Formats: sequence, C-alpha cells, structure tokens
Amino acid sequence: MLYTFPAFKLFNHQLQVTGHSNTNRIIRASLTDKDTGRVWQMQEWVYSGSPRAGRIEIKTDENGVNVFYSYKNSMDNKKRLVIHGVLLGPSVLDRFDGFDWANGNDEIIRGLSMHSVSTDLDGKLNITLYYKDNLNQMNGIQQPSQIVFTGHNPDTLVEGEAETLILDIYLQSQTEQELDKLVQVTPGFGCPVYLNGNVAFPELNTVKIHFIAAEIDDYGAKVTSINEYHADESYQVLRQAQLSKFGDEKLIDYSLGAFYRIHNYGACYTKSIESNEPGIDEKGSFSIARLLWLPKI
Repeated sequence: MLYTFPAFKLFNHQLQVTGHSNTNRIIRASLTDKDTGRVWQMQEWVYSGSPRAGRIEIKTDENGVNVFYSYKNSMDNKKRLVIHGVLLGPSVLDRFDGFDWANGNDEIIRGLSMHSVSTDLDGKLNITLYYKDNLNQMNGIQQPSQIVFTGHNPDTLVEGEAETLILDIYLQSQTEQELDKLVQVTPGFGCPVYLNGNVAFPELNTVKIHFIAAEIDDYGAKVTSINEYHADESYQVLRQAQLSKFGDEKLIDYSLGAFYRIHNYGACYTKSIESNEPGIDEKGSFSIARLLWLPKI
C-alpha cells in the first residue's frame, strides 16, 4: 500500500480558481514530509476543457499510483479528491485566489531569493507561498516555486503538535497537447472518497449460479423484462424463466446442442442452439464467466 500522510482539510473551504483555468498545463513537483523526510515525486496533467479533469502521477522509491479526477460544476469542484493525504496534487495552487495574504520575509529557496506570503485557514492550516522576487504578488501566487502547509492531524496527533508538508514546484508549463484522452480514467473500480489503487477486475470461481436480472431500456426509464436464471457449468445447462409478460421458460442443454422453449400454456418446442445463445465461449461450451462478462480464474 502507498504510504499516506495526514490530510489537511483545505477543500472544506470555498475556493476560487485562478486564471490558469482556461489552459491545459503540465506541472512537475515534489512533496516532502518535513518530519520524516519522505518524498513523493508528482506530475499532473490538467485538462481545462469540459468537464475539467486531470491526472496525477505519484511515485516514491517503493511504488507509484495514478490518480484521476474530474468535475462538471462548482459542487464537484468543492469535493475534489486530490487534497486527501498523498493525493494532494500540484494544481492545488489554482485554489488560492481570493485569500487574504500577509507579506512575509524573503528567503533563499533552491538557491534563489524569493518573496513569501502566508494565510491562515480557521487556525487549522497555515499556507506559505514562496515565489521569485521578479514577480508581483498576484502573479507570484499563481506561479509559486514552493508551498508550505503546516497543520494539525486530529486523528493521530496530540493537540498542539503540527506537521509540515513542503510542495516544491519545478515546472508549470502550458501545452497545446490534447489532454482529454490522457486524463480519462482507466477501466476499473473506484470510489469518490478514497483511493482504490490497481483493483483487479472481479473474477469468478464457481460452476453454479442462480440470479434474477432486469433489462432496462437505454434511457433507464422502463424495465423491458425480468428473468430468473439457473446455470450449471459442470452439466452445461442453463434455465431462463420469464418473471414478467407470459412467463415462458427456456432450457438450453449445451452438451446436446438442444434448445427447449416451454410456454406457460404447456406447449414445448425444441431446436438446435445457435452461436449467439448466452454464455457460449470460444470453444462452443457454456461458461458462466462468459454469461456474466467476467474473466475466469
């Protein structure tokens, strides 16, 4: 598992987006836990189209992960995931516009003289920005070279003890590259409130199954059919019973290649099965995994 540091609740605040919001950007940065010396290397691709989206690549010496995010409106914007723990993305700087900043002392950062400004959020989180001394404050806030977060983690730390995270930004460049494909989420399962890294697609290890399935039209407004299924892969048999409309049943014996339809009024007819019958795999056999569109171990 990827090590995570305490999350600061910056995104509990209503934040505004700076002038960067209309440009596709690539940001390279590193995040350092001042207390432990742990370092995360990060690269973020920010897509400014609609919906706004991004991809954050996070690497350590041990492992790495890709984080994807997108939001269509201001409500999604407020709930953005990338501030939580190690998922804090470099584009957090887009959210500093509108804060009240106090001037601080000049410091030498990575060998260069830089101005500093700081702000305090509800006494829980202090943010200090360092930017090159040839920039005015407005441009400096949009183009910081270093951001220092100092705050408390109420879950694990005693009151009064604070932690410091240092975000060093090495590159922030506009790009003409089409990022809409690059920031698309890769296939898999996720959750809007926690990182679910490299989750394998569900696998099936059973030869018998019983379930009820409803078919819904494209608009999701109408159930077109409800069917009950009994399947036994070892005996190569599938039973499908309609629970709506006429209540007909289908019985398919894949080993014999026979299809039986039993009507609710008692009639029955049979025919040979066809290649488009449910659950037929590339070998012509019945597979529960193929029936459910799942890989089989």
